[in-house]
Amino acid sequence: MEISVLKIINDEMKNLGLNYEYGEFTGTLAYPYGVGEYSENNFIYEDCSSGGEIILTFFNRGNEANLIKIKELIKNKFRDYKIKANGGTVYISYKSKLFLRSGEADLKKMEIYLDVKYWEGS
Repeated sequence: MEISVLKIINDEMKNLGLNYEYGEFTGTLAYPYGVGEYSENNFIYEDCSSGGEIILTFFNRGNEANLIKIKELIKNKFRDYKIKANGGTVYISYKSKLFLRSGEADLKKMEIYLDVKYWEGS
């Protein structure tokens, strides 16, 4: 299911018009841009779901306004997001965001956390 989740995130970042890649950004660098990480747990919940967490890290030069706009786009997209994928159902929801300070005064950094739950064969 991990590959399906990563494809969903990649497709939705593209649909939102965001400059994004999973893992490490290898394209032409243009701010703002983002990278993603995915961690999963091997726990099966009472509702027979399993899950994980997506961490999207976005960078921008200048003020934080562009990052706040990105956060709002992602928050609205994943307010109640459910999709069938790879013989199961994936539910992705916005969890939180965190601004981080980099060592450079004009480089702004923000992490967005998304909760992922999936049900195999549903």
